[in-house]
Amino acid sequence: GYFIIYQIVEADNVADKAQATDIFIQSIPFMFYAIVAIVLALLFAAGKIPIIGPMKKAYRMMKEKGIQMGDIKGSDEEADADEEEDFDENNERTKHVSVLNLILPLVCIVIALLATGLNCFTAFAIAVIFTGFLYVMQGLQTISEYVQCIVDGFIDMVDMVIILMLGYAMGMEDFVSAVCGAIPVASLLPFIFFVFFSCSEYLFSLNYTLYQIAIPVMMVVLPGVGANVPLCLGAIISAGLFGANACVVSDLGVVSARACRVTIYDQYRTSQPYVLIAGAISAALYLAAGFIF
Repeated sequence: GYFIIYQIVEADNVADKAQATDIFIQSIPFMFYAIVAIVLALLFAAGKIPIIGPMKKAYRMMKEKGIQMGDIKGSDEEADADEEEDFDENNERTKHVSVLNLILPLVCIVIALLATGLNCFTAFAIAVIFTGFLYVMQGLQTISEYVQCIVDGFIDMVDMVIILMLGYAMGMEDFVSAVCGAIPVASLLPFIFFVFFSCSEYLFSLNYTLYQIAIPVMMVVLPGVGANVPLCLGAIISAGLFGANACVVSDLGVVSARACRVTIYDQYRTSQPYVLIAGAISAALYLAAGFIF
């Protein structure tokens, strides 16, 4: 939520973080994909939705043979997973690791954000220093190892920074303004945004980059074409969430597959029908909401 608010406040026509927060809160009821996906997941868990597609085969394999579909045991992916999960219970440095090592840095970020008036850069700098102190003092990492983790994190973000630079260099605001102005009925914009960005995110999930490029520009352009800003914002956020669920290279899919100890591809294809159903329902809702609100 804060990440989205920070993108909203970057818009030229948004006065401050309080206004940005208000806009974000107004958009929450319009995040249709998130709402639909949660409802479908709960109904599926309760057995109220039929098992379809590859998921049916997965259930049958487990019931008849006791085999989990896509199990990574014995595969190259298991070796990769084991390499990533390099936790050694006999290692003196890590055997007393506590969940507090995850919780305390998160608490630190929240407190720092509140103390600095939602200044993202200062707050995260404080959290980085606090986390480094926490880990080094416990002997979980050396200073050089912790610094290397930070460097690796920056490297992972380079591709996103390049895309952002190209987007702004090519005059994204003028382009989006021209496209939105060419659509004769502003009520169609939420539906168009959701469908278009869902397709782009489906191909290659870059939801954070989508938010960073699209939201500051859209916040300026949308009021000028008479569109419902919170509704359109909800559509853009939903498109990013759809991509995080639907794209085979999404980090969310990788984490889900690793957690279930199955191959990424099998996790992707078994969940795909349900993700597409949620996407189709959401698209219909945006089409209707565009004319209602």
